[in-house]
Amino acid sequence: MNNINEKKPEAAYSEKVQEDQITKDMSETPPPEKSLTDKSQLESGVTAKGAYICNKCNTELMQNQKFCHQCGHKVKADPLEENLHEANTSEQSNKGSEGTEQVRSKNDQLNETDAKAHHQNKKKAIVIAISAIIIAITAIGGIILIPEMFKDAEGYMAEGNYEKAYEKAETNKEKLQVKIENLAAVQAASLINTLKDPSSFSLRDAYYQEQKNNYGTVECKLVLHVTGKNSFGANVGNYWLYSFNPHKNKWEYLCYVADLEIDSDPSKNRKTAIESMGKVIVNGVIKSDVKLSKNGIQRINKMFKEDKLDEIKLLDIKWNQEKK
Repeated sequence: MNNINEKKPEAAYSEKVQEDQITKDMSETPPPEKSLTDKSQLESGVTAKGAYICNKCNTELMQNQKFCHQCGHKVKADPLEENLHEANTSEQSNKGSEGTEQVRSKNDQLNETDAKAHHQNKKKAIVIAISAIIIAITAIGGIILIPEMFKDAEGYMAEGNYEKAYEKAETNKEKLQVKIENLAAVQAASLINTLKDPSSFSLRDAYYQEQKNNYGTVECKLVLHVTGKNSFGANVGNYWLYSFNPHKNKWEYLCYVADLEIDSDPSKNRKTAIESMGKVIVNGVIKSDVKLSKNGIQRINKMFKEDKLDEIKLLDIKWNQEKK
């Protein structure tokens, strides 16, 4: 048995030589084709022949294999599927971008339309506001101006505006009434404080005369019939005479008389003579039948009660101008 199992020395040597030759052949044998896989193939995960490989250990894999069975590394997705996914994503992104652009464009159009509408509404509001202001101003102006346009001489005299009343008077008769009332108001204001009781002043009548004398000069005279309380509290009346002095271009007070009865013998004394002369002149003015209207008398008394007589100014006119 021992002799059968023992190898001959020659046989052992022969096996050793064969092993050495195999080892040498293996060392000289080039690596398999998969070792020739280039870097781009490793990175992409697919070889030129279309086989899938692990991009870590270079082991060939099955399609759709997610993990390497050799090293356990996670395998990249199928490049074709990945490219398709990327293409779909890009297409959806492009469609989304186009949709977004369309929505944005529509929004811009709507915003532009809204802006125009808002601008138009704002313009309309401004126009309406301006129109309302113009209407209001016109209405207020009408309220103020229309009465002024239709106001006559009487209306201005009621306000004590004799300048406007004289301008507004259309006839010589109207102008004469304005002159008499203005003159009576001014002279009444000057005599009130000469009364015993100034608060009792009351104008009863006013008479006016324009008469050409022997020298061709127009003489202007005014008589005011005024009542007031005396020292005993009784109402008494006097006639106050005024005359226009053409040399001084002003109105002057001449005298007053208590009654109009002329003394039968005025030559008794100087006082009686002067008084009688005054009565003659007063009677002459009264008989000229040019007197202030009742409305004028009432206006002057009203201005006295309202303490406005002192505000009246004498008309700046030529009082002694010749009648036409």
